[in-house]
Amino acid sequence: MTRWFVLLVWGLACLSPLPLFAEPSSNEALTKELMKLSGLEFQLRQSSQQMLDGLNERRKELPTDQHNALRRALGEAFKAETLERLVSQHIQAHLPRDVAEKTLVWLRTDLGRTITKLEEAASTTQGTQKMQSYAQQLAATPPPPSRLQLARRLDRATRSSETLLTLMEAMELGIAQAADAAEPKERRLGIDRLRVQIERKRPLLREASEQSSIVAMLYAYQSLSDDQLERYRDFLTSEIGRRYITVTTTAVREAHLMAIDKMSRALDVKTSSDRQ
Repeated sequence: MTRWFVLLVWGLACLSPLPLFAEPSSNEALTKELMKLSGLEFQLRQSSQQMLDGLNERRKELPTDQHNALRRALGEAFKAETLERLVSQHIQAHLPRDVAEKTLVWLRTDLGRTITKLEEAASTTQGTQKMQSYAQQLAATPPPPSRLQLARRLDRATRSSETLLTLMEAMELGIAQAADAAEPKERRLGIDRLRVQIERKRPLLREASEQSSIVAMLYAYQSLSDDQLERYRDFLTSEIGRRYITVTTTAVREAHLMAIDKMSRALDVKTSSDRQ
């Protein structure tokens, strides 16, 4: 259960690299098991393709050359093996062993395993397509207010919409950079002014991220009862759950911020080359 499975199609810019930590092999094995049972390993491997799928849906916004340049930069920056390494290093450095072990106890329960499987299924390309159809159905048949409120509480506990907002801003920045490169030299805004523009769009992006997160939770957990989701929330809001969520969501966010910074710098290099 990674809590950030919601359409990892976007990221943000600018963060200094995470330090490398030499951890005992036992900690590495513990972290690897945690990442596997939580679904984090699976979803990191889906992330690059999800980003590319999201870009393809917006390809009409860019000239072909700029779209291809952004696609190359994105694919290189969001390599699964790099994301996995960075996330693993952060977890090893910041998640106490006792918290990891107690989290694994939860992940091995029947409910924990079921939730991970549901999230993994929702993270696939097929799952994303089904989720889009499900979102359209919600307009005609909205969920009971109690179920909707429960999904909102889960979103707050997992910080899913916060993570998604960061990734949405990144995709907007990447597209804006690529579009800016297509402009005549005298009309190009440059990365600093583009970031100001993205910041102004933040309220709209926040609303979209919250809606997407809620829809994703309603879709992924639709086979679970309210009681099961309440038990899940009990874990998330426990001391162990809060510490686990804080470390893993920070690890994922920072790894993606680094990827976005790499993508942004690659596009900036291309733009500078075009200016010469």
